[in-house]
Amino acid sequence: SVILFLVPPDVDLAGDYAPWYNFTCAQDVSTLVQHGAMMHWVVPQAREASEPWQLPLCARVELLCIPGYAGNPALQCSPHGKLEAADDGDVCQEVTCGPPPGL
Repeated sequence: SVILFLVPPDVDLAGDYAPWYNFTCAQDVSTLVQHGAMMHWVVPQAREASEPWQLPLCARVELLCIPGYAGNPALQCSPHGKLEAADDGDVCQEVTCGPPPGL
Protein backbone atom coordinates (compact mmCIF):
# COMPACT_ATOMS: atom_id res chain seq x y z
CA SER A 1 0.00 0.00 0.00
CA VAL A 2 1.30 3.47 -0.92
CA ILE A 3 0.38 6.68 0.87
CA LEU A 4 0.58 9.66 -1.44
CA PHE A 5 -0.21 12.45 1.03
CA LEU A 6 -0.47 12.61 4.77
CA VAL A 7 -2.68 15.52 5.78
CA PRO A 8 -3.97 16.16 9.31
CA PRO A 9 -7.80 15.78 9.40
CA ASP A 10 -8.37 19.31 10.74
CA VAL A 11 -6.57 20.75 7.69
CA ASP A 12 -8.12 18.31 5.25
CA LEU A 13 -11.70 19.03 6.34
CA ALA A 14 -11.23 22.74 7.05
CA GLY A 15 -11.53 24.25 3.56
CA ASP A 16 -14.10 24.38 0.83
CA TYR A 17 -12.14 22.87 -2.04
CA ALA A 18 -13.23 22.46 -5.63
CA PRO A 19 -13.57 18.83 -6.72
CA TRP A 20 -10.64 17.26 -8.53
CA TYR A 21 -12.94 15.52 -10.94
CA ASN A 22 -16.10 16.86 -12.51
CA PHE A 23 -18.08 13.96 -13.95
CA THR A 24 -20.79 15.23 -16.31
CA CYS A 25 -23.10 14.02 -19.04
CA ALA A 26 -21.55 13.92 -22.48
CA GLN A 27 -24.42 15.86 -24.09
CA ASP A 28 -24.83 19.61 -23.75
CA VAL A 29 -28.25 20.64 -22.33
CA SER A 30 -28.52 23.80 -24.48
CA THR A 31 -27.75 21.92 -27.70
CA LEU A 32 -30.19 19.14 -26.86
CA VAL A 33 -32.96 21.67 -26.14
CA GLN A 34 -32.28 23.59 -29.38
CA HIS A 35 -32.34 20.40 -31.48
CA GLY A 36 -35.40 19.03 -29.70
CA ALA A 37 -37.83 21.46 -31.38
CA MET A 38 -40.56 18.79 -31.39
CA MET A 39 -40.44 18.74 -27.58
CA HIS A 40 -41.24 22.50 -27.36
CA TRP A 41 -38.64 23.08 -24.63
CA VAL A 42 -36.80 26.27 -23.83
CA VAL A 43 -33.79 26.88 -21.56
CA PRO A 44 -34.61 28.97 -18.43
CA GLN A 45 -33.68 32.65 -18.82
CA ALA A 46 -31.07 32.37 -16.06
CA ARG A 47 -28.91 30.47 -18.57
CA GLU A 48 -27.58 31.64 -21.90
CA ALA A 49 -28.74 29.23 -24.58
CA SER A 50 -25.50 29.72 -26.52
CA GLU A 51 -23.07 28.68 -23.75
CA PRO A 52 -22.27 25.00 -23.08
CA TRP A 53 -24.16 23.54 -20.15
CA GLN A 54 -23.03 20.15 -18.84
CA LEU A 55 -25.03 18.54 -16.04
CA PRO A 56 -23.17 16.60 -13.35
CA LEU A 57 -23.98 12.90 -13.09
CA CYS A 58 -27.37 12.25 -11.44
CA ALA A 59 -28.28 15.96 -11.63
CA ARG A 60 -31.61 17.31 -12.82
CA VAL A 61 -32.67 20.55 -14.49
CA GLU A 62 -36.15 21.98 -14.86
CA LEU A 63 -36.96 23.40 -18.31
CA LEU A 64 -39.72 25.66 -19.58
CA CYS A 65 -42.19 25.30 -22.44
CA ILE A 66 -42.30 27.70 -25.38
CA PRO A 67 -45.23 30.16 -25.46
CA GLY A 68 -48.46 28.41 -26.40
CA TYR A 69 -47.44 25.22 -24.59
CA ALA A 70 -47.73 24.18 -20.93
CA GLY A 71 -46.05 21.55 -18.80
CA ASN A 72 -43.15 20.92 -16.43
CA PRO A 73 -40.42 19.32 -18.54
CA ALA A 74 -37.18 18.23 -16.92
CA LEU A 75 -33.93 16.61 -17.99
CA GLN A 76 -31.67 14.45 -15.86
CA CYS A 77 -28.18 13.06 -16.27
CA SER A 78 -28.19 9.33 -15.60
CA PRO A 79 -25.47 7.64 -13.54
CA HIS A 80 -24.19 6.29 -16.87
CA GLY A 81 -23.66 9.80 -18.29
CA LYS A 82 -26.68 9.95 -20.62
CA LEU A 83 -28.94 13.01 -20.74
CA GLU A 84 -32.61 11.99 -20.82
CA ALA A 85 -36.08 13.26 -20.01
CA ALA A 86 -36.83 12.95 -16.30
CA ASP A 87 -39.26 10.17 -15.38
CA ASP A 88 -41.52 12.50 -13.42
CA GLY A 89 -41.28 15.44 -15.87
CA ASP A 90 -44.23 16.45 -18.02
CA VAL A 91 -44.18 16.99 -21.74
CA CYS A 92 -45.10 20.37 -23.17
CA GLN A 93 -48.66 20.18 -24.43
CA GLU A 94 -50.34 22.73 -26.67
CA VAL A 95 -52.68 25.07 -24.81
CA THR A 96 -56.02 25.30 -26.56
CA CYS A 97 -58.58 27.96 -25.84
CA GLY A 98 -61.59 26.12 -27.27
CA PRO A 99 -64.19 27.58 -29.61
CA PRO A 100 -64.96 31.30 -29.40
CA PRO A 101 -68.00 32.30 -27.32
CA GLY A 102 -71.28 32.64 -29.19
CA LEU A 103 -72.51 36.13 -30.03
